[in-house]
Amino acid sequence: NTIAFERGTYEATETVGNYSEIRLQAVQPFQEDTEVTITFSDITATGGSSLSTLGVDYISDSVTVTFLAGQRFSTFASIPIRDDGIFEGSENFIATFDRPIDIDNIQKGSPSEANVSIIEFNTIAFERGTYEATETVGNYSEIRLQAAQPFQEDTEVTITFSDITATGGSSLSTLGVDYISDSVTVTFLAGQRFSTFASIPIKDDGIFERSENFIAAFDLPTDRVTFSDITA
Repeated sequence: NTIAFERGTYEATETVGNYSEIRLQAVQPFQEDTEVTITFSDITATGGSSLSTLGVDYISDSVTVTFLAGQRFSTFASIPIRDDGIFEGSENFIATFDRPIDIDNIQKGSPSEANVSIIEFNTIAFERGTYEATETVGNYSEIRLQAAQPFQEDTEVTITFSDITATGGSSLSTLGVDYISDSVTVTFLAGQRFSTFASIPIKDDGIFERSENFIAAFDLPTDRVTFSDITA
């Protein structure tokens, strides 16, 4: 008989608690109950024997699954996952299994190991949906972003601007330009939920023009692939 993982890759959200989707499959059903041990090894995720241990992401103690008599699929392995409340991006570990030593003619099939990803989502948004800057302010520095969870490491986000009735440009000395519309980079410092403030130069042209408006938007960090949809 040949046994293998049902899939080669699995994804567990960090908030799942106990992840219970990993199981083995056999080419033929077993005649009697048969136990198989699944073991785990770290890639970027950190395993341990207790989720209360600092830095541990999942319980890496071996797990025994069982092929019940007459079944081709084993019971599911249950793996405790820790939600540490800090955004770290995706982390991975490997699951492998040992061939039952008391049964002859059992071989490993493919996939013989599985890559398990602990997927973590974070949401970033503007702190407010509207801002007001007086034309005489000089540099307007009240716009910043907020995240649902603090970041594990310094993370930069680019804010871009587009005109509505205000006119943006690269130089305040240019005729008609109301504000500098060059993109601005803000930073979520490690451990922080709020970014640094964006500084936007505003031009006081001394001419009454009524209120003028422009839009600020932001791009998700390209090196982090597990952000959820933004809200602004």
